[in-house]
Amino acid sequence: MHVVADTKTKPEPRALAPADVRHPVFQPFASNTATLGLVTFQRVARIEGSACQTLARFTTGETALLECAAGDGRALVFASDLENRWNDFPVHATFVPFLHETVRYLASARAHAGEYLVADAPAGAPHQPGVAVVTDAARPGAKPRTVAINVDPREVDPARLTTDEFQSAVTRLKDVNVSESRVEARQQEDRQHLWQYALALMALLLAAEGLVAARTA
Repeated sequence: MHVVADTKTKPEPRALAPADVRHPVFQPFASNTATLGLVTFQRVARIEGSACQTLARFTTGETALLECAAGDGRALVFASDLENRWNDFPVHATFVPFLHETVRYLASARAHAGEYLVADAPAGAPHQPGVAVVTDAARPGAKPRTVAINVDPREVDPARLTTDEFQSAVTRLKDVNVSESRVEARQQEDRQHLWQYALALMALLLAAEGLVAARTA
């Protein structure tokens, strides 16, 4: 890992913008990423690293968070401080969940995991159940590994649905049925128009044949 940091950046208000909310660090904020945008960063360091993945940027364009390979593990490099000096992150409700998810991600063996859920499939693996061979892009020279992509067990949860969940599911099904009905009706209408064109063409041919017969009589 080779990371370069430069703290000579101009003080300027900026916010955090995750590159991919599906990453484990940002996954808890996936349904409401706007809460991260409430944090104001007045000063940041300019960071860059070879073979590192950019997890987030600031709204002014600078890299905010890097993930880099470090030996048999990984490292996260954040382009600001966590002491309420360069930003007001520590006074926001998102600060503790962010730290918690970061520490849990770094402490886990996720980089070498052999099983994933469909929604969490690593880069290079299809988002469907089965077995895939993937290579860790953040670890140059690493050998390909075989991983299993599993269905989320929550999809077969036998627990009862709430009234709101059931009505939401029924509404989605109704919307799908309405869309399919509209498509079918349009296709049927198009077929009818084709018959009309065919009949008009036949009428023209008959009229032309009558004119030719009248002239030759």
